[in-house]
Amino acid sequence: MKRIILFIFIFLLINQPVFSANIEVIIGSIVITPISADIKTGEGVNFSAVVYDTNDKKINNAAVAWTVEGAIGEIAANGHFTAGAVSATGNVVASSGTVRATAPVTVTDVVKLVSIVITPTSADIKTGEKLIFSAVVYDTKGKEIKNAAVAWT
Repeated sequence: MKRIILFIFIFLLINQPVFSANIEVIIGSIVITPISADIKTGEGVNFSAVVYDTNDKKINNAAVAWTVEGAIGEIAANGHFTAGAVSATGNVVASSGTVRATAPVTVTDVVKLVSIVITPTSADIKTGEKLIFSAVVYDTKGKEIKNAAVAWT
């Protein structure tokens, strides 16, 4: 009798129906880090995104697609953003499903000094006399760099 009960128990255990359910996770929000970026032309910054469901629970390994809005630069699939060659403003965008989040980005030109024009270019003065020199600093585009610090020696 014990063998029959044991046999029935094992039979039922082995032949139990297996239930499975597909649970649909609905994306509620995405949080981007950093929340904004101010960088110089040619520089880079790493963005990351965390995806949450509608109950504010983190969704592990959620697929995130990265794009940019505006002519600010390029972003790789891993979230690494590289600024373009000119000043611009725009957004880095993280998307998962139909939900998206943005982080504002400001790209600023790196000002490169090209030349300094000193006036007067030459002078003859006597001992004890004073002469004031001035300097104008120009960038790569020939534009004057206002209030540039000049060190005299």
